[in-house]
Amino acid sequence: MKKLFIFIAIAFTMVACNNNGSNSSSNNNTQNTDNKADTEETVSATEASAELGKAFLENFYQGLAEVIWEEGDREYVSEHVTPNAKQFLIDQYEYDCPEGEERMALWLFSYQGGGDVGGTCKRTIEPVDGLTYRVTNDYYEDDGKMTYQYIVSLGLVKDGDTFKINSITPEGESYFN
Repeated sequence: MKKLFIFIAIAFTMVACNNNGSNSSSNNNTQNTDNKADTEETVSATEASAELGKAFLENFYQGLAEVIWEEGDREYVSEHVTPNAKQFLIDQYEYDCPEGEERMALWLFSYQGGGDVGGTCKRTIEPVDGLTYRVTNDYYEDDGKMTYQYIVSLGLVKDGDTFKINSITPEGESYFN
């Protein structure tokens, strides 16, 4: 979490420096030059936001790996998702649970339910559009042979100085011999 905070601070500082640098330019700029500078600042801010979102997801998955299937895993996920995403995970949990207990389909971050998944997971997170990311989970046996792939799209929303997962959309899974 400290790394995420440092990364956020550096990114915002870089964006702020870029804004100050463009404001000190000559007043003799034409309208086209001003538009180009505004576009470059917007692209820089968008790229910084996309990178911050990716860093958030990398940290989320690292923390999830530490708590998954243990006491506190639901609390961990609840801290990192919006009520919308939490309700989706609750609705996707199709198993019986004790009366009054809320369960979530936490596996949807890593694999489609009902499958036999094991081995080493290599995860790739790539921006798709705005604050939407495609997470590809590739599972390998000890001999390096890929056995399973699961792809999920996660949509983020800004929450103060960090992000929260707002949407979870499984895109598909594949098994390999």
